Amino acid sequence: MVHHYDIPGAEEKNSEFAKKMNALTDKYKKDIDEHDAKVKDYRENLLQEEVDFAFHKVSFNDIPIDINQDEMDLIFPFIDNGEV
Repeated sequence: MVHHYDIPGAEEKNSEFAKKMNALTDKYKKDIDEHDAKVKDYRENLLQEEVDFAFHKVSFNDIPIDINQDEMDLIFPFIDNGEV
């Protein structure tokens, strides 16, 4: 079975694909390195930062009367109960 992401020759070091990929990697090495540095910075710094986030809460009056207990359990944290 061939998947849409299978590239013929991608696994072979001396394939036509590998030769073209290596040439492009060499040609765009500076750009690839810059991108990799951005991704590394994003993963190591930005994803580790603490953020304050408040969900929009809905009024209890806006909850449909016909929801079941499982649904209510899921949405309960998003119901405004008057606390600040």
